[in-house]
Amino acid sequence: MTKALYYEKKFILDSKLLEVRKIDTSYVLILEESIFYPNSGGQLADRGFIDGREIVNVEVENGIIYHFILEKDYQYFKGKEEQLVRLEVDQEARISHSIYHTAQHLISSLVYEDYEANTLSFHMGEEYATIDFDHGDILVESLRLIEKKLWDLIGTGAPITTKTYKTLQDLAGVDLRKQPKFDKNIRLVTIEGYAASPCCGTHLADIRDIRLIKIFKTEKIKKKLRVYYLAGDDAFKDYQKKAEVTNKIANFYTTDPEVLYDKIILENQKFKDLVKKNNLYENKIIATEVKLFLEQKEPVLIWEFKEKNHNPKYLEKVGNLILNQYQEQSKGKIFLLVLNSENKIITISNNEKIKIGDLVRQNVDVFNGKGGGNQLKAQAFFKKNQDMFDFLDSLKVMIQSQI
Repeated sequence: MTKALYYEKKFILDSKLLEVRKIDTSYVLILEESIFYPNSGGQLADRGFIDGREIVNVEVENGIIYHFILEKDYQYFKGKEEQLVRLEVDQEARISHSIYHTAQHLISSLVYEDYEANTLSFHMGEEYATIDFDHGDILVESLRLIEKKLWDLIGTGAPITTKTYKTLQDLAGVDLRKQPKFDKNIRLVTIEGYAASPCCGTHLADIRDIRLIKIFKTEKIKKKLRVYYLAGDDAFKDYQKKAEVTNKIANFYTTDPEVLYDKIILENQKFKDLVKKNNLYENKIIATEVKLFLEQKEPVLIWEFKEKNHNPKYLEKVGNLILNQYQEQSKGKIFLLVLNSENKIITISNNEKIKIGDLVRQNVDVFNGKGGGNQLKAQAFFKKNQDMFDFLDSLKVMIQSQI
């Protein structure tokens, strides 16, 4: 058993190294005493150093705390069993973890009180934390009211206390928000004015020290509601960053941040109108180009697309126009549409003798390409431009031999 001292809020400690062990591909230290909080209860493990060597993870099992080290440090510790080593916990990270965990208790308490929603799980990540509630019908508008209430409570402040009860019987008369999972040594965390909750994590002394909570996303998962939030410095930095970005966008549109959304909607509609007009002009140009192209008498027609506005979508428009609107004019002909910038070929057959899909599928691999389609229309893609043109020359010869 490791004597756990992380609740005492010590950040430096000299402790006896009992064992250096290799577990599968991991290397761990087992100490007589530890101030490192392990991964537990949804809270991240502490970061820090032992004798100046980085601790990459901390886990607990059957009362033993395992401190994970890098492989390169294994030999250093291997000769130090039964000696004192210095533990140094990253105080800033610990405080951040405590802020997030305390924020979870406050959010869960408010949601339970106002909506009778129970907390199913809590997960702390490196960038944000999440809480899952069993009530998936809480409206986003309601969460905004909760967020405002959170800010008011943080501003007022309320002390947080912890107490460990030896047995379940000792909990008689205690107002609980959540039932404990264990029947002995039950540690309860209580925010003044709210029901207590079993918890093994680290917390602040007062909710005022959270400083700020920001609920930035919600997600409904079946009947559950997942709430994403930031707390402390992370929440403040997020507000700063978003305010900075908002002001930059507002300056770009030469408008005030308060009316920025309406301005973006207006500009977006203008853009859509321009795209619509551009498509109309483009369709007229394509129709004219196709009509002129079809005036050629050759049975196999190759059309190369090289302009900046020539893209796969442009090529598809040309192909569809030939197939759907110019069937009579294109009767008996084969069309090979080549998009240089994409190394792509669209083939169209309006000749009953030519099964263009079969020709493409059966020969494209020879030229390091991929493709397929049906007997009226097929396409082929190539990594190299030269492979595409070699395939094009070969395909034209095969077609001419079958006409």
